[in-house]
Amino acid sequence: MKWPELYRCVFDALMVGWFFRPLQGERHVSRSRQALCFALLLCTAPIYVIPGGGETAVALFRFAFRTASYALWLRLRKGTGAWESLYYGALCWIAFTTQNNIFMTPELSFLRWNQVSWSALPVLNRFVSAAVELLCEFLILTLISRVFPFQDHRPVDRFRLAAAGVVVICELYVKTTLKTISEALPEVYLRELTMYPILLQLFLTASLVLLERHLSSQARREQERLNEVAARYRYESTMAKAEADTDLRQLHHDMKNHLLGLQQLVGENKKLEAYIGQLLQRTNEYEILTDTGSPLLDGLLSEKIRRAERDGIALSADIDFRTGGFLSDMDLCTIFSNALDNAIEASLRVENEEKRSVLLKCGPAAGNLVVTVMNYYEGELRRSGEVFLSSKSAPGHGIGLSSIRRTAEKYGGIMTTAVDGYHNFVLTVLIPIPADLPVP
Repeated sequence: MKWPELYRCVFDALMVGWFFRPLQGERHVSRSRQALCFALLLCTAPIYVIPGGGETAVALFRFAFRTASYALWLRLRKGTGAWESLYYGALCWIAFTTQNNIFMTPELSFLRWNQVSWSALPVLNRFVSAAVELLCEFLILTLISRVFPFQDHRPVDRFRLAAAGVVVICELYVKTTLKTISEALPEVYLRELTMYPILLQLFLTASLVLLERHLSSQARREQERLNEVAARYRYESTMAKAEADTDLRQLHHDMKNHLLGLQQLVGENKKLEAYIGQLLQRTNEYEILTDTGSPLLDGLLSEKIRRAERDGIALSADIDFRTGGFLSDMDLCTIFSNALDNAIEASLRVENEEKRSVLLKCGPAAGNLVVTVMNYYEGELRRSGEVFLSSKSAPGHGIGLSSIRRTAEKYGGIMTTAVDGYHNFVLTVLIPIPADLPVP
């Protein structure tokens, strides 16, 4: 038993709170709950007082025990989700292990095993060695936590979990290897056996942090793009309605003259037909304007309907958006814009123009906001398991469906895709309506 190591357990417990300080969580946490969370971290004490060998099984057990403790602390203290807690728990383990492995290298392990003589007093030597190591731990964990984008609350997907898993495996390999080296310290290449593991540790940790910063920057750019799209749709909706009101007033003012013209052309059927056709064409321009109650959605749908009409696609919409106000502007654009763009592009590849059609439905059902987009398609759809893949090979395609799925999951909803017996592709998005909103 290494009972003196208990001070390190207490210090590490404090460092966990310091490491996750940039992560925003529940604002009001009672003192009793805070004490419970701290006691939970102290439950890792057996790992500190019981010596661990270099066996892989032991290293895996210690990793699982510590990561689970950190994940549970995050759930109780920060209120994070299950996968988010697991991911950040593994990240905290990586940060601690990075520091630990650095001081397990041959030329730095003397600090860990108190093999230095800072003074003639052994107690002072142990104190100085421990202070140097703990200071380095504080600096390393502070650096990692302050450059990691904790402020971006993005869902933890499989890619991020896989990236963290690769780093964990490499860290475990370095950890077990260093324990083997420390048990049979070679007489040569001490500097190389020290520098290589340190550089590898820094590279692994930096790679994960840089990946997260890249994904965070990418998400911010996408959000800025969607905000610009939302502003443009709002502007187009406002301008379209203003233009429609002006034209309708002008049309009403000119109606008497139009009727006089019709009277003069009664006996000329071809001219009469052409003249009436022009009037109907002007009237149709106003019919495509939608009124969903959301200026942003009105502008978006009006633009998509005009685009579909220009391309000879029949796009019909049945919208009841009274309960959709809880969706943010960016998420509203993500769902409707991507879904309609995919449907219109698929309809353009239909050779028979009479079959080019898109149906959009949106409304509340059983406490959920349900969005359904159906379009006729030709050819065969590729699929991977239950997921349909894009038939387009150009870079960047196929992102629309994944964006819709992530947005639905953000609100606790789901996205499904299916095909029916009439060669229609059906996209359905189901999002629970918040309990504080009235459901018609």
